[in-house]
This record gives sequence, C-alpha cells and structure tokens, in this order.
Amino acid sequence: MVKPVKRRQASPQHIENLWGAINYIRQQKQIPNMERISKYMEREYEMRYSDTANQLHYAVMDGLVKSYRAKGSKGSKVGVEQEGFRVPIPELDNEEEEENQIDGHDWYCFYCHKGGEMLLCSSCWRVYHPACTEEDYSGVRFVCSICQAGRKRNKLKKLELNTLLEYTVKRLKEKTRELHKLCAKEDEKLLLCFLYNPMDLNIMEAKTFEEGYKFLEEFHADALNVLHNVVLCYGEFDEMAELALIMVKDCTYDIDEIKLCSDCYKLSNAKPKDWFCQPCDPPHELVWAKQKGYTYWPAKVIVRTDDKYDVRFFGNFHQRATIPESSIKPIETSLKTLAVKRTQGFVKSCQELEKHQRFLEKRKLDGWKAETSDKEEDAFEEAANENEEDIPDVKRVKEQKKKTPLKKQQMRMRRTFRM
Repeated sequence: MVKPVKRRQASPQHIENLWGAINYIRQQKQIPNMERISKYMEREYEMRYSDTANQLHYAVMDGLVKSYRAKGSKGSKVGVEQEGFRVPIPELDNEEEEENQIDGHDWYCFYCHKGGEMLLCSSCWRVYHPACTEEDYSGVRFVCSICQAGRKRNKLKKLELNTLLEYTVKRLKEKTRELHKLCAKEDEKLLLCFLYNPMDLNIMEAKTFEEGYKFLEEFHADALNVLHNVVLCYGEFDEMAELALIMVKDCTYDIDEIKLCSDCYKLSNAKPKDWFCQPCDPPHELVWAKQKGYTYWPAKVIVRTDDKYDVRFFGNFHQRATIPESSIKPIETSLKTLAVKRTQGFVKSCQELEKHQRFLEKRKLDGWKAETSDKEEDAFEEAANENEEDIPDVKRVKEQKKKTPLKKQQMRMRRTFRM
C-alpha cells in the first residue's frame, strides 16, 4: 500500500497574510517578532494567537518564511536578542528553493489545492490527499487519474490534434485575458514560490505551436493546472479563481466537442467556404428536426443519447439543439407530409442541405473510384502472376523441339509395321 507523504503544511493564503504583516512591521522600523505579527493578524484577519503561531511555524518549516536572530533597538527591548521573521528573497534563497524541488512532486493537492499528507503519483509531479482521489493506492504504486487517461490510445494524429487545440486555446484566451500570464506584475512574482509547475494560457498556446500535446487529456490537465495555480496564488474565493473555473468549463466543453467530431470542430473554427456543407468522416445522419414553436428543419445528428438527438441545423446560424425522438423524421420523408412553411430561411437551409448531399455523393463516387482502381490493380497483378506461370521455360521449349523429330520417326515406323 502506498503511504501518504507529508508535504507543505501552511496554507498559501495564510502565508500571504503573514508576508503582509512582516512587511508592515518592517516599514515601522521594527523587528517582525511573534508578538507584533500576532497582533497584526488579530487586528486585520481576526486570527487567534495560537492559529498565527501554528501557521508561522509551518511557514518556517516550509521555507516560505525565514527566521533570524536580532537585537532590539527601540523601547524596552534595546539590546535584547529576539527571534525575527522575514519574507524570503528569491535572489538569496535560490539554493534552498532548488532543494525543495528535488523530489519532483508538487507541494499542494491538485484537487483541493491544500497542503498536508499526500499520495505521490509515480508517473507525474501531481499529488493528492487520499480523500481527494478515487484511484486505487492499495498496491505498490499510485497513478493519478490524469496519467491513467493519458494511457488510452489517441485516435488523432499529433499534428492534427495540436492544430485543433490551437483553436481551443485561442477561444479560451479571447474570454479570459487575465489568465494569459500569471504573476506578471513585480509585486506578484513572489507568489511563484507556491507554484511547482507554472502554467498559463500563453504557455499552453506555445505548446500547441510546438506540437507538444500527445492527447486531449494532457491539454485538459494543463487547464486544470492553471486553475490550481490561480487558487494557490489568489485564493479560492477570489475573482481570478472564478475566471479560471469558467475557463476550465469552457475547455472541457471544447474537448468534448472534439471527441464528438473532430471534423466538425475544425471546420466550425476554420470556417472555409461552404464549411457546413463539407461531409465529415464518418458522415452525420441527416434528419428533419422540429423545435417547439418552429417547423421541421433539416439538420445533422451530432450524437444520439437514448431517445434524444443532439442536432445542428442547416441554415444561416447552424444552431445546436437537443430534440426528442418524437420530433425527428428521416430525411427521406416528403415535405408534403411534414406540412412545412417555405420561408426564405427554410429554402436557404434546403439549398445548403442539397449542396451537402452533392458533396456526399461526390465523396462516395471518389471513394468508389479509388476502391475500383485498387481492385483493378490487384486483378492486374493476379493476372500477371498467372501469365508468368503459364509461360514455359526456354530450356523446356528447346527440349520439346529436340524431341519432336524423334516422335515423328516413331509414328512413321508404327505405320509401316501395321501395313
């Protein structure tokens, strides 16, 4: 059984509050000792002395607050040695930070973003509380759900996959500009000490350009990592965390769309001429679908679940809708039986349907021609092989020619004896 390992104990939000207390006290030209820090935390955050003491102790153990000895220079504590605390300085404390990263795993749970005792994934840098994962850890190794999802065979080729993900990350960047780059400001750079694997939308976009993604779940995991980093830096209830959560939901939606039909996703983003008329591989089922309050309309079936159809309509806007089976008719159904109103929009959608059907027929014909040519080539090769077997060897022909005169003499002799 895999045993949990103790990671960082202090809460990132409490550490940020402690940093604020330390900086404030230093601005007053005083030593940030335990007494002064606890008074500040109680005044600003209504935090009890015992809680402040515990969080400060954890922060020192985690290397996120540095302790030192100093002598007082003011009031009754002039010349008295006391313990002070300071915020870590990246330029001076680089070596210690590198030592903290040697083990190759995050310090905070990838699911709840908190510290404590963690299960370390044997295939990646992520860690989880035992209560935060549904994966089995009773064996020798623990493999997280993200790594297990990555082991599934990917149907998309690497170049095609990263091309599709370029569209995805572009859509995400348009909606959440604040997540393009985390900790960009000077006063936010210290927050990087919370992030084991820094990730933002700019990094994700660069990975798609370099064809760095091998499967969809890897891209989704990076989106979750952005959320993980935002919560660690800004807190669970900050506006940035809400934006990151919306971004993850949008990312999940787009990935599900790619899984449903990668051709539809690519065409709908690239939008070439007559993009909705282009047939997918495999082609979608065509139906007449009726929304409440509207007439029957031509549509493509994206996916069917039980007695409901997820369809996309032909026409100007190519809208999506979920239609019950009772409001679906086969595309072969006559328009007279459907009693539709031939509006301008309906006529336009039918024209688009006809163009789509022509493209389908052309693709079938091209496929039949290719298949026929392949069969003809195979038949030609078989015939050539058979002809080669029928062609006699040169030596055998010569021997037959030599034997032919002897056979003629034997026949003549037989005739003379009979006479």
